[in-house]
Amino acid sequence: MALRFKCRNCGKEIVVDASMVQRLLKCGHCGAGNIVPSTSEMDLLEKPAATILSVEEVRKKRAGTRALMTKHLRTWGIVLLILGAVHIAAGRVLDPVWGTIIIIIGILNLLVRERGMFIVNGTALMFIGIMNISGSWSDRSYGWILLGVFQFFWGMAELKNFPRYRDA
Repeated sequence: MALRFKCRNCGKEIVVDASMVQRLLKCGHCGAGNIVPSTSEMDLLEKPAATILSVEEVRKKRAGTRALMTKHLRTWGIVLLILGAVHIAAGRVLDPVWGTIIIIIGILNLLVRERGMFIVNGTALMFIGIMNISGSWSDRSYGWILLGVFQFFWGMAELKNFPRYRDA
């Protein structure tokens, strides 16, 4: 039976007979010494090793994740402020009370830059979606029902950002 493994120095494939297990063998390409692994050792060699990060690399990764989360929340805050102002300005069509609530959540997104805001945003979207669906069901306003369904699923998607920014 032939064994195939890679040279620890150059990565070239080496093919030997199974009787050579645990013997020292020079690579035909680079000349480096290799101990012929057993089949169980080859399984371990082919599995990727866990990446070990330095403290500085971990800090950089967290800073990058935090910056991305902050940008995400800032965008949310700006969009919610605009949406709240539209609600207040279009008081005949949209509810100004919801406009005020939306503005408050928008301000929170700009001030509280923690991942818990994704729970607030997602829960608020889901609640607003349910309110749009239930309020429009009786008069069959399908446009508002569809908007409510969209808002509900969008809220569920926002809740998934909470674990995404775990390392922020």
